[in-house]
Amino acid sequence: MHPLLKGLFIYIISLYLGTLVIKTSWNGKIYALFAWNTQERTPSSYEPHTNLANLNGQTMVVYAQKRLTEKTIILEDKSSYRIQVGLFAIKDSNSNLPVPVCEKYKIIQLLFYGKGMSVNGQPSTLTVTGPCPPGPALLQNNWLVTFSIPKSAFKQIQRMENLPSEYITYLVDSQLEIKFSQLGSTLPKEWILMGIALKDELNLLPPIEVGPSSKDFLSRQEKLSFKIH
Repeated sequence: MHPLLKGLFIYIISLYLGTLVIKTSWNGKIYALFAWNTQERTPSSYEPHTNLANLNGQTMVVYAQKRLTEKTIILEDKSSYRIQVGLFAIKDSNSNLPVPVCEKYKIIQLLFYGKGMSVNGQPSTLTVTGPCPPGPALLQNNWLVTFSIPKSAFKQIQRMENLPSEYITYLVDSQLEIKFSQLGSTLPKEWILMGIALKDELNLLPPIEVGPSSKDFLSRQEKLSFKIH
């Protein structure tokens, strides 16, 4: 091949690859691309404690449970309760590359127990279910996701004279479902976070979850509760 044509060919290929990388970046940030398939993206900003892609089976589950609990905290402001949860990356079974866990598990569920309240030996529970945020949102927020529950969501049930045993409300703006179960005659004033679960919409994957027996939850109850007023 003529040297001039060879140089032109290399230039065109380089330009194409550069365009491909830019198009597969998130929010204008450039990440390393290790495959021809534009769906396979490996952000260079994965940190060891958030990247569980090299783990499998029960080992991955154990580290996932630790990640779900170690960064979890509940904060309160004038209008809402904010629950922060730490998430992570897992291995995509098709590409063997790290992907944000929410690409596979699109639902996150938080389980609360009403402090000191039970019905027939079963604790009163509050379950908050919502969408797990997409990958770019996790990268921008250091793999931390915050769910805000408006205090107004509790106003209607607080005004009820006779509590139902189960009550469900749906927050359209935040796409959160709030479900009370095993309620007695009095609505618990304090709710303690006792479980987190990541679920697949189609139930094709076993959930990744950590429950009430977790030592991390039991040892940090003072930071994992909120009181309704």
